[in-house]
Amino acid sequence: MNYLLLVISLAAALAYNVSRKICMEKYILNQRDLHVFNALTGTVTVAVLAVLMLIRGEFRALPSLYTVLLGAVFGLITVVSAVLNMKAYAMGPMSYTVVFISCSMVLPALYGTTRGEHLSWVHYVGIVMVLICMVLSVSRDKERKKANVAWFVCCMVTFLLVGAIGIIQQIHQTSDAKSELDFFLLIAFAVYVVYSVVSYLLCAGRESAECPDYSPKKPLFAMFIVTGLGVAAVNVINMYLSGVMPSAVFFPVINGGGLITSALFGILVFRETFSAKKWVGLGVGTGAILLLCFEQFL
Repeated sequence: MNYLLLVISLAAALAYNVSRKICMEKYILNQRDLHVFNALTGTVTVAVLAVLMLIRGEFRALPSLYTVLLGAVFGLITVVSAVLNMKAYAMGPMSYTVVFISCSMVLPALYGTTRGEHLSWVHYVGIVMVLICMVLSVSRDKERKKANVAWFVCCMVTFLLVGAIGIIQQIHQTSDAKSELDFFLLIAFAVYVVYSVVSYLLCAGRESAECPDYSPKKPLFAMFIVTGLGVAAVNVINMYLSGVMPSAVFFPVINGGGLITSALFGILVFRETFSAKKWVGLGVGTGAILLLCFEQFL
């Protein structure tokens, strides 16, 4: 059963990444549309989390102020990273974007040193490989340089924010409030929705284009449902599996497997092609993540 849930989690992560990519290429034309999409997907995620907590009877007690405040910060970072991630999908290849952002797993490892943890040689090699991946991602083609730099900036900021998300999770789960993880996620995604709605209202007066059609008969309806359910499924399933599966199995499969499936999907389905330099960068970045995933076996 656990391995079936692992497969479902990987499929859910791939589904919401692909949905975001398709939406940014075909349906989302401006900032307003992007915030509407995020508000709707966040609402679906909040609804799923709330129903699960209701079934478990977790609303009988209120969360601590610590969880509320940290959850709010987590939510703000998550929504900003989602916006920038989708912009990166619009400007560049899904495969390289996924690899670049996935390299952020080195940041929680570095943060661990502040709590007395020690880095192994694998971490140092992985960090160097991540830096090489970043350097090789920047194009020198003058015709594409401007667009490539904008994509790089979005990826770089998202890299830092996703790394911060991992650090905040560590902070919460090593505190006395770690049992309030469900409330933590619910508050985070509620803030995610509020931020998106406020941002939409601020953009609405400046955008004159017609809003995309979210009616149930249109593809965009399915896209935001898939994205919202995918995000909820990944968070809920991974939270459960991290506590019942061996770390040596769970973390390498979730991190490495998710990376490989998304990168391959971008290359094979979206027909993404690169210069020789970027192919090397993609390979080095993928190798860095897989190296870090299997660090405990080396």
